[in-house]
Amino acid sequence: MQNCIIQVLQLNFLIVSSDQSECPCSGIPQWPLTEPPPEDCHQLNRTFRYTCLKGYLRTAGTSNLIKCKPGSSRWSSPTLKCKRKSLYFVFGCGSS
Repeated sequence: MQNCIIQVLQLNFLIVSSDQSECPCSGIPQWPLTEPPPEDCHQLNRTFRYTCLKGYLRTAGTSNLIKCKPGSSRWSSPTLKCKRKSLYFVFGCGSS
């Protein structure tokens, strides 16, 4: 009797679909003075927070949060404003 080896080959397929139900919010818009957002697929109600570039800070009272809105499949608009960090120098006056 001859020994036989049976090898099972499993094929994995990546299916890319242009159907919006698979990826309703695909592109996070770039925002001024922020790090580039990831180029991922995002589902409805997913949130993303922008990060100001190095050397910049978020202005108080502005929001860096956006959300993929149900119904429109679009990202909400942030109110984020990034401003350059201020450098303050303190000069001490010593007494002699």
